[in-house]
Amino acid sequence: MSAPPSWWDDDPELARLRFDSALRFDSALWGGPDTAADRARFPTRVLTFVSTRLTLEVEVRATGVRGRLVPPQPGTVVCHHDGESWSVATDGVGGFTIDAVPVGPVRFRIDTGTGLIVVTEPILLLYGPRRA
Repeated sequence: MSAPPSWWDDDPELARLRFDSALRFDSALWGGPDTAADRARFPTRVLTFVSTRLTLEVEVRATGVRGRLVPPQPGTVVCHHDGESWSVATDGVGGFTIDAVPVGPVRFRIDTGTGLIVVTEPILLLYGPRRA
């Protein structure tokens, strides 16, 4: 049995996907072509992950990710993607912005600094900034 990934330390709580606005659109749901027209028609994807003690609300845009913790609280949000990660501190009301999350599978890890660590289910970002 192999060791768990490094983002899965400190016995985190799992946040499950509760809402995904992409599931309303056929091209996103069925893996259809991700075209510029699709991104223009639906420029923001909204995701909500829920654990027993924390909710993560995320907006995915072509320019990056914006989100907030509910209830609002300070913390660190890390987005993991294909061996890379982006880490940001939340602001005074639990908000955060990550500027360059590429298309593909991602997972968020939240550390509130109070002992609560939450890890989301992985989610596939179908549109957003492209890798060069």
